[in-house]
Amino acid sequence: MFGNFYNMLDQLLTSQKCSPAIAVCCIDIDNFSVLNREFGNKIGDRVLNELEHRLSRFLGPSDFMARSNGDQFYLCVDVAQKAPLFRHLQEQIELPMRIGEHLHSLSASIGIALVAAPQNSPDRAIRNAMHACITVKNKGGGKYEIFDDEGLQIQYGKSSLIFEVTEALAANQFQLYLQPKIKLSDRSLMGFEALIRWHHPKRGVVSPLSFLPQIANTDAEVLLGHYVLEHGIELLKKLYTKNYTLSLSLNISPRQLTDSWFRRQVEQYAHLHPELMPMMCLEILESDSFDNLQLIQDCLKDFQNFRVSLSLDDFGTGFASLNHLMRLPLNEVKIDRDFIKDIDSNPIHQIVVRHIVELSAALKLTTVAEGIETASEAETITKLGVKLAQGYYYARPFPSAELFDWLATYHHTGVV
Repeated sequence: MFGNFYNMLDQLLTSQKCSPAIAVCCIDIDNFSVLNREFGNKIGDRVLNELEHRLSRFLGPSDFMARSNGDQFYLCVDVAQKAPLFRHLQEQIELPMRIGEHLHSLSASIGIALVAAPQNSPDRAIRNAMHACITVKNKGGGKYEIFDDEGLQIQYGKSSLIFEVTEALAANQFQLYLQPKIKLSDRSLMGFEALIRWHHPKRGVVSPLSFLPQIANTDAEVLLGHYVLEHGIELLKKLYTKNYTLSLSLNISPRQLTDSWFRRQVEQYAHLHPELMPMMCLEILESDSFDNLQLIQDCLKDFQNFRVSLSLDDFGTGFASLNHLMRLPLNEVKIDRDFIKDIDSNPIHQIVVRHIVELSAALKLTTVAEGIETASEAETITKLGVKLAQGYYYARPFPSAELFDWLATYHHTGVV
């Protein structure tokens, strides 16, 4: 159902007949798990079915909706006077309903994204609606909030960097850079890691280390993750069209990993472009705090069902590394640069890397060494059994717009 909604929204927003007053609504029922626990899943399903009927009666002739997984709904409505209409929507949700012997009352967090003009992708409209929905939930739920430039500025006024990052996304100031990933046995090109760079109008190219830590665990981080995913898919499409079967690794945080819309985006891409999914790899930072390891595990299994590869980045830097490696469904382990930078002279690091390789082999995981800068480092890790590598020794990151020019000049025997 959600896939059909996505396609209809895509067609609408790219149509010349698109109304100048379109709103995309993300509706998340507040505390629905409490109702399920108290009355059981069957009653919960009947409540959601009744709500779905109500929402369908609310829609106009050109509007449409979809029920997503669980207790979320998405609506696309043609609006003229938005405030009364949205209040009416909230009232429809809160109107008590009788299911069996009980009367049930619901409240919802409603996020609304106004689309003032046709745009090329539905992702931004849905993402903005979800963003507003999250804002409502963080305020306690039971209300609606409209996402627009003015509201966004008020919300982020307390954090200039977060606001600036969000504004930079809207202004297309971010760009993906690519760093090649090399197979050590024959130095053939296996794929790329996508790295985010901010082309600031005043400060020039800004390293992610200057802004990613500051926006960690915020909605801005989630929005940036959607940007990376969208542009990563576009790169994979171009590679596939030109018959390249190279992988592309995208970095995501635990916050992004557990974000419901991020998962639905990947699911939608898996439905629309199943041929691209084996080429995509999601890299999860091992140094991040996995507050709920079971939740992370379940989310990763979902992504594997979409045929996406999974990699544990910066392995060895966290205190729970072995636990993560043993419990999480993974395809790849990336050995942190801290173990590589003195690998030639540090026998302890050689022992650590050898054991990582042996453990990974037992778990049927591919090993990747990060930050290779010299021929000697490359030779040493090859002898230790590492399979893949990346670093300045092979190539520095370059703008994704230069991908095919870069491929054309990469003349090593056996490459692609």
